[in-house]
Amino acid sequence: QVQPIRPRRTLSPPALPPPPPAAMAKSSSATATATASGTKKRKSKSGALTHEEVKALGLELLSSRAHLNHAPTLLALLSPTAPLSIALEALISLQSFFEPLLSSIPSASAAAAAAGGASDDPELVFGAWLRQRFDEFVAALVELSVSPHSDEAIREVALDAFMDFVKLGKDGSFHSAIYHKFLHAVVHATNSIDDVLELLGSKYSKYADVCFFTYTSLDKIANSLGSQTTGSGKDVLQNGDDGAEDRSAICVRNVYNILVHIPALDFKKESKFDMWSTVGLSSKGEKDTSEVLPYTS
Repeated sequence: QVQPIRPRRTLSPPALPPPPPAAMAKSSSATATATASGTKKRKSKSGALTHEEVKALGLELLSSRAHLNHAPTLLALLSPTAPLSIALEALISLQSFFEPLLSSIPSASAAAAAAGGASDDPELVFGAWLRQRFDEFVAALVELSVSPHSDEAIREVALDAFMDFVKLGKDGSFHSAIYHKFLHAVVHATNSIDDVLELLGSKYSKYADVCFFTYTSLDKIANSLGSQTTGSGKDVLQNGDDGAEDRSAICVRNVYNILVHIPALDFKKESKFDMWSTVGLSSKGEKDTSEVLPYTS
């Protein structure tokens, strides 16, 4: 059995300036055509790529901005059904690529504006590209973590990589937005979530900020489920459709299973808690994750 491995940290991509203005000035239709063509080529080759070829793509991606197009190629290999060694190699290379660039990734609104042609600044357009690729990587990590078809080894590596982005993605503060996406996927999973919950509970439930944002995200998800159930209840009664009711029952069961794996914070017995993120919940000036940080409500 392949044992889980930690992503290599020795290779870091250089600072990546935006592509030349001439390249970024292409029309949106031409860009879409080129993207579609590149996707077809990747699909025709991806099944034949060997482990060494995938490793070479990753090394080239980390070495020069001339190889940025390797990122979509590697992203296409992140599937629960992909060969384990190839998926692991692609994941490790992409994590090493994105981590040093986290501070360069723009907000979703800024990226959407640039992608929609609202800006002619090549740097903003490049930032929009980077944001889209990062969102795709996060989505792939969530899928690999939650899917029942994922191998145990890549499930653990994917969850660890995802939690690293939760830890590092907002200048040291807990990245609750992408963590919410993960919990949303877990709650709405129709297959067993026991494996990913065992990993989450055993490795991350000891951190107070993980527990706190698990509670707050589940509260939002549960309220959303309640609104959907209330809004569709009349249709279910009139049409006899049990599908929505069954899905709601699955989600409720999954919420309960998540809570079983996340301990309650006992403020009467404990005044200090370990934090997963650098900043913690309220100590915005703290930068030392090895220290046990105080929690204040």
